[in-house]
Amino acid sequence: MEKNIVFCVDNRYVDQLDVAIKSLIAHNAQLNIYVVNTDIPAEYFMKYHNFLFGTTNRVIDWKISEAELKWDASFKYITKISYARMLLPDLLPQDINRVLYLDCDVVVNANLDELFRIDLNGKSLGMALDWFGYKTMTNRYNSGVLLFDCDVWRQNNYVDGLKKETERRIAYIEHTDKKIRLDEQADDQHVFNAYFDYDSIYELAPEYNMAYGVEAYKVSQQTKEKFFAK
Repeated sequence: MEKNIVFCVDNRYVDQLDVAIKSLIAHNAQLNIYVVNTDIPAEYFMKYHNFLFGTTNRVIDWKISEAELKWDASFKYITKISYARMLLPDLLPQDINRVLYLDCDVVVNANLDELFRIDLNGKSLGMALDWFGYKTMTNRYNSGVLLFDCDVWRQNNYVDGLKKETERRIAYIEHTDKKIRLDEQADDQHVFNAYFDYDSIYELAPEYNMAYGVEAYKVSQQTKEKFFAK
């Protein structure tokens, strides 16, 4: 079974990446873990080469150029490398079909084989509902966990479509003096939600992308009801 994991991260977040990678390999085997980046030094990957020697897991340094990340919407909480997740079917080897993207602050607490076996039924990608920012029409799904069918993406030229959607949104932000509405933001999550018809997204079970800890207790009952609404 093809098991490809991808992180898109820069050198500022390697501490969080370490936690995510170690949680992955604690519960899973035969993983190809691609780290899409522009600036992480080779020594970082040599550490994992030595650590994983003799195992079935591997961590792969997948360098891309800054020129491939031409967008910058000036978000304090997001870096340009985050946009690379929208380009994965074109960035990665063309013989790869199934890809699981994870944010670098994700902690994996179980085996993921069942997730990789999900039949997306020809849909573009699998996403879970956004627990905190749930908005039915504008921001329904969270982009921290994405299950790609790369063949579907390539057949439908989705990468080019997402590039144009990102450019349109950033141009709108740069040329208006009005307060930006939530549905007109240009971070990657809003771009995914705006571009794809929700019928083309396979809704993953909530447990595949859940938030735990203090913040979870701040979620109102109203938000919880929206989250579990049919």
